[in-house]
Amino acid sequence: MQEDKDPYSNYDLDDWQWEFLRRNTRYIKAYKAVEWLKKRLDKNTPRFQNGSFKAFGVSCHFSRNDLTAQRFVWRYEEKWTDHDGSFTLGWYLDLPDPSTSSDEYKAKVLRMKNPRAVVKLGEWSDEDETHWDVRPPFDEYQLPLLIDARYDTDRIVSELKEILKNHRPKNRHQTRLYKWYLAVWDLRKDGLTDTAIAQRIWPDEYAAIGGRDSGTGDKGALIQRVYDYESAAQRLIDNSFPLKKR
Repeated sequence: MQEDKDPYSNYDLDDWQWEFLRRNTRYIKAYKAVEWLKKRLDKNTPRFQNGSFKAFGVSCHFSRNDLTAQRFVWRYEEKWTDHDGSFTLGWYLDLPDPSTSSDEYKAKVLRMKNPRAVVKLGEWSDEDETHWDVRPPFDEYQLPLLIDARYDTDRIVSELKEILKNHRPKNRHQTRLYKWYLAVWDLRKDGLTDTAIAQRIWPDEYAAIGGRDSGTGDKGALIQRVYDYESAAQRLIDNSFPLKKR
């Protein structure tokens, strides 16, 4: 007799978390209460209007949030006022059904399609969702990451390698050209002309293709290279000790 397939064989940590949560009696009661409240709001509140009613002498306010043309969700609005002014805090009345799989839990609560052990800060797996990005400013070659230490080391390392493989700075550092940048910059500071610099650094190329066009005065490829390398060197010099921001 063939053994039944293990229903938990493909589970990750979030799947397990849902299995325990959906068996929690307090959560089940909360889900039923939210469903009752949603039905009451759907029945007594016209479309495109906010809802409110009193419960135990307290006024409760709800706003209707349209997620798509076919789906909306109610949001409970808690308002209070202190010495700094008025504030509003809200919770969505959209708990996943305890009888369903973890897919709904991941979509509604975790806002995740594919949970990951390593995530780049400022990135959210669901393209329709955003979250506060509280990271400090990073240079383009620095990669701020959020690592979920609950996952095993092999998975963390695997996902980290994938992120590093796909990460490419907008402007790659052309270190192989740096010596030429400096050579051009130093010769320019010594007072040499662009033609003299090209002859000094690339004599064979200058002999083959020449410098400026004698008739039109156009720079040509080699003289343009002198200007490009000089500009690149100047940018690197300027950025090596940036001005203090006011």
